[in-house]
Amino acid sequence: MVDLHMHSLYSDGTFSVSELVKRSGEKGIKILSLTDHDTVEGLAEAAKECIENNIKFINGIEISTEYKGKEVHILGYFIDEKDKSLIDFSNEMKQARINRNEKAIKILNNHGIEITKEDTFREAEGVIISRTHLARALIAKGYVKDVKEAFSKYLGSNGLAYVPKSNLNPFDGIEIIKKSGGLAFLAHPKLIGLEEEDFIRLVKDMKDHGLDGIETYYSLFSKEDMKYFEKIAEKFSLIRSAGSDFHGENRKGVDIGDNYAPKELFYIWNELYEQKNKH
Repeated sequence: MVDLHMHSLYSDGTFSVSELVKRSGEKGIKILSLTDHDTVEGLAEAAKECIENNIKFINGIEISTEYKGKEVHILGYFIDEKDKSLIDFSNEMKQARINRNEKAIKILNNHGIEITKEDTFREAEGVIISRTHLARALIAKGYVKDVKEAFSKYLGSNGLAYVPKSNLNPFDGIEIIKKSGGLAFLAHPKLIGLEEEDFIRLVKDMKDHGLDGIETYYSLFSKEDMKYFEKIAEKFSLIRSAGSDFHGENRKGVDIGDNYAPKELFYIWNELYEQKNKH
């Protein structure tokens, strides 16, 4: 009934906003958030579509940061998409993505892999060019069989053509969200890949910097994972959230609503939604 993590053509998803909302309705979602990477461009459209489909909509974003060489993503909810600093950040990150992909393409070319910017443009139906589009270009050229292999061999943190994405740390990400009036959540915590001691330290430090919640229920988590992150949420007094991290064809096997959240979470977020919309 709740899916607070999904991506559209405005970042690296393959569904339009209209298609996302329609699919959400078909899956029985009552509360959703669009959380495109580092951009607020699709939020007004999503809000309008949700009104027409009787779905409660929460403005969202997923901000990419780095901590000890690991990617840490921060989800922002109830943000003001008209906030100037947030719009400026979105524009800066759009240019940074372009620069990052150009550097990755140059590295690939230097290793004999014939790929061009135009190849990535052909794979992107939306306004953002991401690593996923570069991965799909590599598939189309026959260099890899799927997105997973593209990231493993070339584009992921241990890949041949990996280019660091951002100089932002998680605390910067929290600050950006807070300044726009939002709530900050740690996305898919298991995927960070930190040792437990370092992870606990990170969560504590983020909490001290204003972290509000943690994505406890997630499409790729086991039952044991979810129980563990429930305990983390309780330990640090964090709000629990749930997300599928739906990307359409760019993440096969994951559908909207695939987050295994307990029914009680709907009531928690429904109350939070009502509180936020009183102001």
